[in-house]
Amino acid sequence: MEKLILKDNTEIEIEPGTGISRMITYVEDYAALGDLAGKLTRENLSAVKIGAVGGIGSGSYTDMALGDPNFKITDMGGRLKVMFGLRQLMLRFASRFPRRAAHSAAGYSLHSRR
Repeated sequence: MEKLILKDNTEIEIEPGTGISRMITYVEDYAALGDLAGKLTRENLSAVKIGAVGGIGSGSYTDMALGDPNFKITDMGGRLKVMFGLRQLMLRFASRFPRRAAHSAAGYSLHSRR
């Protein structure tokens, strides 16, 4: 198994080979799903690491947020398969390139002739 390690050092086991935008973990019930969701806060996602158990092949990411939809849940007959993804927040982009961020948010391209 691989691990997703949150800023507060919470470790979440994820299936190996899944990417940052599509991670799969398992929980026992909906109460445990609530606990998982409670850990995936903006603060805890501000600095995350993904790596294999044993420390081989890891990556670090900053300024992450849950993707949309937050979770896809499949009942596996006794436990829940939970798929979720992370995406990078655009805060850094917006602060470095305010004109581009404003145009992007408004639906315009800097290269368009609208």
